[in-house]
Amino acid sequence: MLFERRVTEAGGPLPHVGVETNSIGVMLACVAASRLLGWLPYPLLEGDIQRGAVVALRVPALTVERRFFVYSRRRGSLAPAARQLLAVLPLKGGVAPGETPNAKADPPELER
Repeated sequence: MLFERRVTEAGGPLPHVGVETNSIGVMLACVAASRLLGWLPYPLLEGDIQRGAVVALRVPALTVERRFFVYSRRRGSLAPAARQLLAVLPLKGGVAPGETPNAKADPPELER
């Protein structure tokens, strides 16, 4: 798993896992109601941090940058909903729907 790999690469010991779940709600509830630590993307925690339910601890060795790409076919059609989604995404270095992209250019990247 990514967490174990990041901790091991940083030279730290793996922590004892008290609760393991795929549910973000359960994870946040466990962290907020105990002294347990959790590891989640910041956007998922932002509201809970603002309410004071949890506190973010910055651990550089566990920070992960993610890049997302949006692809479409050059002559393909996009549904109206897909066009609306592309219109609101904070794209970096891309082309607008309907424009012809440079085939050798890097794909557009979503800004964080």
